[in-house]
Formats: sequence, C-alpha cells, structure tokens
Amino acid sequence: GNLLLDLNEDKQDTASVVENVHSYLKPEHRKRFKHLTWEEIYRKVVKKDPELSSLAWYMENKSLSCGKAFNIL
Repeated sequence: GNLLLDLNEDKQDTASVVENVHSYLKPEHRKRFKHLTWEEIYRKVVKKDPELSSLAWYMENKSLSCGKAFNIL
C-alpha cells in the first residue's frame, strides 16, 4: 500500500516533505509515496467505508481553536 502523510502544511512545505521522503526511497519505490491531506483521506477512504463511521464522526466533529479542524463538510 501507499504510505500516507500529512503535516497540514502549504504546498511548498508539502513538496519538501515529499522530496525528503523520496530521498530515503529507491527510485523504483518513490511512486509508492503520496502526500494526502486529512480532508483527502476523509473523502477517499473514511467517508466511503461504513466500518469507519466512528472515525468519520470524529473527523466531522473535531474542533480546533473554536472552529472545525478539517474542511470536510
């Protein structure tokens, strides 16, 4: 499977994270690493799987600094 990582950073920082991870991987394995945001993980995996309903509820209701933690609704 693909390794998932998100530091919730801007695109420049995302690129540096990907470059950093790629520096540890053999060239033929670099395509296996993909950077996803928490929102992308929610849309692509969590929301679609009924077995992850508790995680979906958590992500939908998580707050941060008196606001929604994730931009998923």
